[in-house]
Amino acid sequence: MLKKAPFIRIHEYINILLISVYLFWKFFTTIKVEFLVQLDDSLGDFIIWMPLFIIYLFLTLGKKAGLSTSLVVLSLHFLIGVYFYNDLTRMQVDSIIRYYIACLIYIVVVYTFQYITAVHTEYQTVREMAYIDPLTNIANRRKVSIVFDQYINKAANKEKALSVLFFDIDYFKQINDQYGHDCGDLVLKEFAFTLSSSLNKHEFIGRWGGEEFIVLTTRSLAEAVNLADLLREIIVKNDFPIVKQVTTSVGVASYVAGDTKDTLLKRADSALYKAKDMGRNCVAKSLP
Repeated sequence: MLKKAPFIRIHEYINILLISVYLFWKFFTTIKVEFLVQLDDSLGDFIIWMPLFIIYLFLTLGKKAGLSTSLVVLSLHFLIGVYFYNDLTRMQVDSIIRYYIACLIYIVVVYTFQYITAVHTEYQTVREMAYIDPLTNIANRRKVSIVFDQYINKAANKEKALSVLFFDIDYFKQINDQYGHDCGDLVLKEFAFTLSSSLNKHEFIGRWGGEEFIVLTTRSLAEAVNLADLLREIIVKNDFPIVKQVTTSVGVASYVAGDTKDTLLKRADSALYKAKDMGRNCVAKSLP
């Protein structure tokens, strides 16, 4: 649960105490007056408030404290029923027992819901940690490999084309040496954000490692080269923190029949080295 300011927490505790006392008094007077004096055999509107209070306890206190507090409150209500037991009719006893059972069911249901929600949230967190690069907040190498295989399978089945754009930040080591690794991290974050925000929903980006990034697209080779050059220009014009300007070299390769992930990536990597040999800050393509 999120941490709350002390005065908010104290206010919540006071609310819980006051509501608990009110419900205790209300249950007591309902049995004493409506059951024993008016001879009613139903708890009436009172049965509505206890389930709502149980939900409030779990939302306010959390799973464990909500469970224990709910059981304590229900136990106090149970003691009231025991106290008046010998003075009640069979119908009145049945009504109170149904009330106890309903409250227990509410407690179990709400506790189970919060437990399942917590497990699901934890699972999602672990999953994100497994597939998301913590620095740049985009897909990491493991996730890229998984998605790459999916793209390869679709390309092999001739469902869609596939091109790989392999990015490398130019002179990144010099940035680290001159400005420090904290600055280098800022550059990586900004680079990843700039690229990802410039792609459409049909294109996938991930960090391959270090200062290398991969973009997967269903565009043809010519279209992918144009996209790579557009992204390169966007990077050049972007205002990066501290260093102001950063350039990138890009290698582009497209799927051909018989390609595997490794062979396609190797050709994109070769094209990247070609771009570096051409003076960096440019795009090179790998021909089949």
